Amino acid sequence: MTATVDWAPVKKSYESCRVLDIDKLMLGEGEILVVAGANGAGKSTLIRLLALVESADEGSGEYKLFGEPVNEGNRLALRRRLAVVWQEPYMFRRSVYENIAMGLKWRKLPDGVIAKRVKAVADLLEIEDLSQRAEKLSRGWAQRVALARALALEPDLILLDEPLSALDRQIRARLLAGLKPLLSANGRSTVYVTHSATEAAGLGTRRLLLAQGRRA
Repeated sequence: MTATVDWAPVKKSYESCRVLDIDKLMLGEGEILVVAGANGAGKSTLIRLLALVESADEGSGEYKLFGEPVNEGNRLALRRRLAVVWQEPYMFRRSVYENIAMGLKWRKLPDGVIAKRVKAVADLLEIEDLSQRAEKLSRGWAQRVALARALALEPDLILLDEPLSALDRQIRARLLAGLKPLLSANGRSTVYVTHSATEAAGLGTRRLLLAQGRRA
């Protein structure tokens, strides 16, 4: 079975300060890797590297994504197979429905398929009013909409940087219970960043604990 992520070692520095130094990172099909650690441990930096938003340092190993070594020729095609939800998501100045459907419209999917996917993820995340303006949402609701937008794409790899951190504990636990089977459905792989020990224990099939950029 081809690994979704195969990268060893992973190194990243900012202005000569090493912020990430992981000996080996592997993620199999259908696995949920929970990355935990205190603020400043390197969790978000790892997400940016995996998402191809930033490049690792020289001295890092070859990054294989879906079995392919990442290079300038295939970078965009590989990027289209993953989705990212940031801790501070961006909302387009449109309705909640249009925000969730945005990526599907860019891919020119039929309207009926778009409507079905939007409804499915909105129901899962308990988003009821799809007509409201997304830019006026609270941070917690914006996180839900961003997560719905990513899930609607049905990506092969989904990268989640504390995607529900603005919600209270009970709501977060309820949503995660429904979300867990979906994250690994159809061989989808997930990297889920959190600082919550409870989430780390209950969500992932594997766990990576970071401290000062290294495996703890």
